[in-house]
Amino acid sequence: MKMLGISSKRRQRLIQLMANTKSIIQIDDAVHILNLPRNKAQWLLWSYYKSGWLKKVKSGTYIPVPQTAKTPDEAIESPLLIATHLFGDGYVGGWTAAHHWDLTDQLFSKTWFFSSQRVTSKEVELENQHFILTHIPESVLFGLKTIWENNHKIIISDPHRTIIDFAHRIDLFGLNAFLDVLKAYWHSEHKKTEILLDYAQKIGNRTVYKRLGFGLEYLGLDDDKLVLACKQFISKGLSKIAPQLQCLRVNKRWNLYLPEGLYKHD
Repeated sequence: MKMLGISSKRRQRLIQLMANTKSIIQIDDAVHILNLPRNKAQWLLWSYYKSGWLKKVKSGTYIPVPQTAKTPDEAIESPLLIATHLFGDGYVGGWTAAHHWDLTDQLFSKTWFFSSQRVTSKEVELENQHFILTHIPESVLFGLKTIWENNHKIIISDPHRTIIDFAHRIDLFGLNAFLDVLKAYWHSEHKKTEILLDYAQKIGNRTVYKRLGFGLEYLGLDDDKLVLACKQFISKGLSKIAPQLQCLRVNKRWNLYLPEGLYKHD
């Protein structure tokens, strides 16, 4: 699509919209910023899109195309920015956060986002961007950091919360992934065991202590103080190290069901 010329009045309106939004423009923005009826605001954004000055992310949601661009394909499509503005209060996490904090060398085409709003679909594709969404209650919105991308604020899980999420939601990431990021965290500049313990308590899942303690010993990353603390807070009942695995052996030290390949005698 070629970019078509627009009148000076419409150009000024577009500049006003861009100046008062955070790189994502929605119909409600045009209603409030330009003081337009909703049907006229909807038509205006659609006309900008058809003229090549906005690129559509989804129905009623657009991103600006730089005025120096020759085609709409030059619009900046930041997946972190799109996720932050479209999926409610929450944070960028999971593999996306792990890569940001250098806890993995793997590159992922999908963006992981934890949202406190109701999630109707776990995987969403918007304008060639892929998102993995996970619902979380507002009560566990802790352990977050602010990073900046093109002068826009992005909320992301800090390194410690990232590890806790891999332990807490091991069903999403897998056992090997948890062990890999735990090892990387342990040898990184981010390691702070007191914060890790504090977050484990706040997440409210005592199986997290079991997975942390077992993981540390299995990887030979023993920290007597941390392992003792984890051991102190584990529940008496048996839990699976990872719910998606067939776990037939019992590790009595950590009250964990383990897969055969991970089992060692207590």
